[in-house]
Amino acid sequence: PPLPIDRVAAINPPRETGAPQFKARLSLGGNMSRGNTDARALHAAGELVARAASERVTLDGEANAAEQSGVTAASNARLGLKYDHFVAPGRYLYANTRFEHDDQADLDLRSTVGVGGGWQFFDRKDRVLALEGGVSYVNEDYGNAPDQRFPGARVALKYEQALWGDRVRLFHDSDLLLSLDALSDYLLHTRTGVRVPLGARLGVGAHVNVDYDNVPAAGQKKTDTALIFKLDYSI
Repeated sequence: PPLPIDRVAAINPPRETGAPQFKARLSLGGNMSRGNTDARALHAAGELVARAASERVTLDGEANAAEQSGVTAASNARLGLKYDHFVAPGRYLYANTRFEHDDQADLDLRSTVGVGGGWQFFDRKDRVLALEGGVSYVNEDYGNAPDQRFPGARVALKYEQALWGDRVRLFHDSDLLLSLDALSDYLLHTRTGVRVPLGARLGVGAHVNVDYDNVPAAGQKKTDTALIFKLDYSI
């Protein structure tokens, strides 16, 4: 008899071999000027995803450093680890942790740990769309400002779209963390850009990073924005 579509767990699923499938992407960008203008900047980022039929582990990180006329203009880094367990097609539970450092924002270390659930609407080669929501606990250590600790609510979005037969890929990642102690205290990180494959492994890209802290350390600005051009290598 016909089988209702809601009872189908997977179509042509990957064979369970006990070993996950890996994919990774490394990015590198920067510039250097000498003469009347003495400046240099470096951007490095990476993402590693290990995926099995019902589990997924994601490790990602990025670092930025810039110097102009001997003065440090940027020095920040982020590192994140997330575990997803799929409980049904397109639905999963997650646990994540993230560490952030930013000299210019007077942030020695922000540590975040959280749990929640997600919806994987698309996970295809030409389109990826996922929405997550959960709760987190945040610990912020500042250099001069008072340290802070608070529970928070988290909402995250991940989107990627291939255009013109995968000649161009658009992407957007956003992560909103709202303090449950004071709703006016929230953090927003977004990464929006484009990737252009040059071959099976190499590609070039550009993206805009926006980091917004509605209650920054005293004397610091709320918004940090960076436009980054980079070279990608995929595995």
